[in-house]
Amino acid sequence: DESALPPAMGALAGRLRGSGLYNVGALRDLTLNLRRDSFFQLDPHLDPRLDGPHVFVLGLLSSVVTTFSPSDALLGANGLPPRRRDPSEVGLRSWSDLDIDAMCQ
Repeated sequence: DESALPPAMGALAGRLRGSGLYNVGALRDLTLNLRRDSFFQLDPHLDPRLDGPHVFVLGLLSSVVTTFSPSDALLGANGLPPRRRDPSEVGLRSWSDLDIDAMCQ
């Protein structure tokens, strides 16, 4: 329920929707990732189908790297091992050798 958002977040969502620059519909959920002197990592996942075909990510005052990682099923179908799970290995080598990183600054 978008009306339950804190006023500043509701106003931001309204400004983004009303700007005409982004094709965004009703807000289904909102996640804030606040950090100082560290990084935020979100493991590969599929967003719920009801969220629609698009997910909107807005980075404020920081760069964002989005990693596109194939599913374990797709990796296996191509004779490759499943995605890495060990955080230290993921940090050094990503989840799979087929990952694609996109950096937005």
